[in-house]
Amino acid sequence: MRLATIAWRGLLARPLRTALAVIGVALGVAVVAATIITSAASDAASASFAFCNTAGFATAVFSAASTARAASSRFRAASASA
Repeated sequence: MRLATIAWRGLLARPLRTALAVIGVALGVAVVAATIITSAASDAASASFAFCNTAGFATAVFSAASTARAASSRFRAASASA
């Protein structure tokens, strides 16, 4: 018997296993493609961000202390007016 004949018989004998294997391979290819696309988009965004920082555009930097202070002052103002 030829190898292709043996393989074909095995695929036809177990259709659920064959279908799950096909789905698994397709899912794996999709995950790899999504990872590559996400990586390329991230690289492009970080390159654009690096250009903005070196080109002299203004950037805002927030720290946890200033954010907490602003949130608590807004809370006090809202509770005082209510």
